[in-house]
Amino acid sequence: MLNLLITTEKIGPYHNSRYKALSDEINLNIGVIQFNPQSNRYLWEENSNYNYKVFNIDNYSSKKEIKNQIRKILEIFKPNIFIIEGWDQKINKYIIFLSNYLNIPSIILSDSRYKSRKRYIFKELIKIILLKGISSALVAGKESKEYLIKLKFKKENIFKPYDVVDNEYFSNFRIDKKITSNNYILSVSRFSHEKNIIMIIKAFEIYKKSRGKLELLLIGSGPEENLIRYHINKSKYRKSIHIKPWQQIDKLPYYYKISKVLVFASTNDTWGLVVNEALASGLVCLVSRECGCCTDLIDDGLTGWGFDPHDEYQLSNLFHKSERINQDELKIMKRQIKNKMKNYDLDNYVLSVKKASLNSLKNPKYSKLSLIISLLLFWFHK
Repeated sequence: MLNLLITTEKIGPYHNSRYKALSDEINLNIGVIQFNPQSNRYLWEENSNYNYKVFNIDNYSSKKEIKNQIRKILEIFKPNIFIIEGWDQKINKYIIFLSNYLNIPSIILSDSRYKSRKRYIFKELIKIILLKGISSALVAGKESKEYLIKLKFKKENIFKPYDVVDNEYFSNFRIDKKITSNNYILSVSRFSHEKNIIMIIKAFEIYKKSRGKLELLLIGSGPEENLIRYHINKSKYRKSIHIKPWQQIDKLPYYYKISKVLVFASTNDTWGLVVNEALASGLVCLVSRECGCCTDLIDDGLTGWGFDPHDEYQLSNLFHKSERINQDELKIMKRQIKNKMKNYDLDNYVLSVKKASLNSLKNPKYSKLSLIISLLLFWFHK
């Protein structure tokens, strides 16, 4: 039995489906350190029905208290491998230290892309040092893999996929056969600046001016909700723009099934799991080229189209193109989507974790320099 101890900020439906899939494997025992379970960044429903062990730690506790809590967890769970969700959080920095100190191999989870933000040489050097004490990596896709290689991490120690959802849950969802019209351009995202909802509305207005027939449905919540509602209320086409609050995962498949196309227009997004959900539902997707998933999931004309998130006219043209997809074309695209998503399902996720774990046990990486830097970063973390 292999004991995998995973760190995450908060267990949401995506995480739960992955951890459950891992727990269903005969030779894997899963423990999860949840270090910010009270986070309200995403309004996921609380779930206590886990088939794996969950340990809650308050990320805002004193460093001494965090150390004591993690030590107690290690005594109870006795991990063979750490799986660490990034390196920004202080708990993760301490786990990297413990990995090197206790000679327990670690796997880093990463969906970061080099172009996601401005990079500073000093910070990049710190990451290179930390990675010397990491045995394997699990990445989202091509761009996140390329970034780790840029940080001097060996490509033979990198595995994917990481960002997956329960495809079968979405593909198997059925709606009332009486509902035959798919007349919505759908957006599902947090209502925040980087999600670019205002641009979607502007592109939709251009589309409607040239006699577009579809309607726009926005689902979400967040800090820009009032601004979004203001733009809708002043729009000439406000009767064709609908807005609904954040929907839990049991409600989302319905909206994917009644829509013609999904639009995801973020100006900067490491991945975009809503695109996974929509594609798993068989929905054609229009995705910003500034989203990590676009490179891996979107093949123009086959699974959807990529676009410039700053070009409203390009997006409005894609709305027209989506509207014109006939049933024969849609059948072909759905087959392409299904084939694409076979590589991004829970089975492949479990396989990648197994490969990364085996690689970590066979070729463990420990580094005194990584140990020292991770401990210093932990102690000086604000």
